[in-house]
Amino acid sequence: MTIQLKNRSARIVAISFDHTDWGILPRKILPRFLQATQQAEWEIDEQQAAEIKELISQHLWSKLLDYLAYRERSCAECRHWLQRQHCHPALAEELINRAQSLNYLNDERFGKLYIESLLGKQKSPREIRMKLFERGLDASMVQQLITSCIRQNNVRENMEELIRKHMHKYYSLSSNKRKEKVLNFMVRKGYSFDEVSRIFNALEAEGKQTD
Repeated sequence: MTIQLKNRSARIVAISFDHTDWGILPRKILPRFLQATQQAEWEIDEQQAAEIKELISQHLWSKLLDYLAYRERSCAECRHWLQRQHCHPALAEELINRAQSLNYLNDERFGKLYIESLLGKQKSPREIRMKLFERGLDASMVQQLITSCIRQNNVRENMEELIRKHMHKYYSLSSNKRKEKVLNFMVRKGYSFDEVSRIFNALEAEGKQTD
């Protein structure tokens, strides 16, 4: 078996076995025989390979925990991150499964927290659905989360707040022009044209009553 080292930075090397990426290690914790020369490729035995793979696994596990500590992550995000660390797919799945078994990684929990954050930013259900797909959640999980976490009352409150804000922004325009601007904005965000129109009309009528 051969091992190949490629400098990723002054301190980090990417390691391959028989030209297949396996992961990264800090140069300072490489086995001594790999530190003693500037060679890029060596012949090694199975025991040496197993020891180096174990070092890579321990290092990437520690780095993955740091990555998860920063904020909640999805499994897909972790796979992409591990891929950037030159991690072999089999090792990546092993590390992800370990994190899931310890409840450090949970797509459903991630999805619920992410939806809560997006609702706080007044994102529409369509925008939220697309954001969840972008984070790598599968279609069935996305549908389950949308159904359980997004309540119509919350959506309507967000719509009303956004419409009020943009009605005020365009208050100097005629009623028709103001409505056109608001409708265009809301529909681009993924809200229903008919629902936006109804809420706009109701808010406009409410405003006229208070004038």
